[in-house]
This record gives sequence, structure tokens and C-alpha cells, in this order.
Amino acid sequence: MGKNLLKALSVLILGQGFQSWRPALALWGVGTGVTLSLLLSNTPIFKNDVLTKIPLFGNIWVDNTPAEDKPF
Repeated sequence: MGKNLLKALSVLILGQGFQSWRPALALWGVGTGVTLSLLLSNTPIFKNDVLTKIPLFGNIWVDNTPAEDKPF
């Protein structure tokens, strides 16, 4: 049973079966990444560790507000 499963997975990944799924899987992956970024953009850890390190758009999420102007 293990050999059959391994053979089926290799045919799916390397064969013609996977070729037709690539665009759909890529679209779902990009959509998932964008959705997670939007949902987690207010989380400080995600903002500091991920969003501020994006090369061209990272400065958008940098907080330059002085500490005395922050209510909390």
C-alpha cells in the first residue's frame, strides 16, 4: 500500500495531473497570503516582524508616533 501511495503522489506532483492544477493552486496561495496579511496587519508582532520588512512598502507600517502621544 505504501508503494502505491508513493507512486500516486509522484505521478500527481511530477506528471500531467499537477500541470492543470498549478494556476489554481497559485491563485489560492496568493489569495490566502493577502487575506492573512490584511487580517493580521493590526497585530503588533506580525506588523513588526513581517510587514515592516517588505522592501518597497515597509515604511507604511512603521510607527513614528512619540510615546507621549500614544494613549496606551
